[in-house]
Amino acid sequence: MFTILFASFTTSSEKIPQILCQKLNDVAILECSTPEDALMLCQQREIHCILLVPDDEFILTQRLLKYIRSNDFYHFTPVLFLSSRLEHLFWAFWKWNCCEFCVVPLTKERQEEMIRLLRYYQQVYLKTHLLQDACFRIGTAKGIYSVPYDDILFIEIVLKKTILHTKNGEYTFPLPLYKVKEDLRCPFIIQTHRSFLVNLHNISQIDKSKSPWEISFFHSGKHAYISRHFKKDFLENASLL
Repeated sequence: MFTILFASFTTSSEKIPQILCQKLNDVAILECSTPEDALMLCQQREIHCILLVPDDEFILTQRLLKYIRSNDFYHFTPVLFLSSRLEHLFWAFWKWNCCEFCVVPLTKERQEEMIRLLRYYQQVYLKTHLLQDACFRIGTAKGIYSVPYDDILFIEIVLKKTILHTKNGEYTFPLPLYKVKEDLRCPFIIQTHRSFLVNLHNISQIDKSKSPWEISFFHSGKHAYISRHFKKDFLENASLL
């Protein structure tokens, strides 16, 4: 799971963690208010992105950044500064590589830009880790199956059963939707309906004249659907491909 460390070394009225929880899916958000706690979390967990509210004197901030950039594992971890002080912008880009800067307080436009940036980092992370695990593994009472992600057309939830539709056939197993989503490690298989997860790479056509929108696939005459609730997320994810 994509893990964000939110380190705030100063008092702020911004509700950043709440905003992240509302706007981002499949992320873990860890919070801390001291460099010591931040270092401990970096040692205990794999951190994929850091949101940093610097202290005014920049002393605590430098202590954390010195550790981050001297650690090979975190040398290129994205760091996003959230500050209202322009001198922090100078420090962020001049001395500490691989940093972004967002001016606070967060207007609606700045908030959207921050979320777009974090979604981009999340997609990069997911695509990188996908290379390490190119198969969806399903364990059932009858056996363990490994299905290449590229072979999956869509996943359908019927009552308490999951049907995995592939280019070469179907697999049926008793897993609920939330469990399937936990086990999937693939950025291009997304939820489009309360009963469907769809492989964006295998879509041949989307019929928007129907309600819900109807999805057709290469190598199959079957269909999946995009409900109104998932249209925005679907279009945003499709644009990243």
